[in-house]
Amino acid sequence: MPYIPATRREDFDALVTAIVQMLHTEGTGYGTRSPGDLNYVLTKIVLGYLYQKKDKSIVHSPRYAELNEVMGVLECVKQELYRRDAAPYEDQKIKENGDVYVWWNEYKHKF
Repeated sequence: MPYIPATRREDFDALVTAIVQMLHTEGTGYGTRSPGDLNYVLTKIVLGYLYQKKDKSIVHSPRYAELNEVMGVLECVKQELYRRDAAPYEDQKIKENGDVYVWWNEYKHKF
């Protein structure tokens, strides 16, 4: 979960804000943000986290547990984004357009 103590957030917030602003900046020759830009930034952060130098002479190769740990974090980021933003959006669309599952619940016994 992203809910770390406020004192730890302060360590990251200025850098994160700068990256987010870059993702929204026009005039770089590429227009505004794109999914590719976001993918690139997230990939570089993950790779930097995994392949950090534990000592000055060698690059650390992650073990399965570390790879699995990072993939778990990314999955939790995805799930939290869905829970906080996508699910309420979908709930609103259900109200506006009708629930598909009403039909399914009425007719599923036929399948």
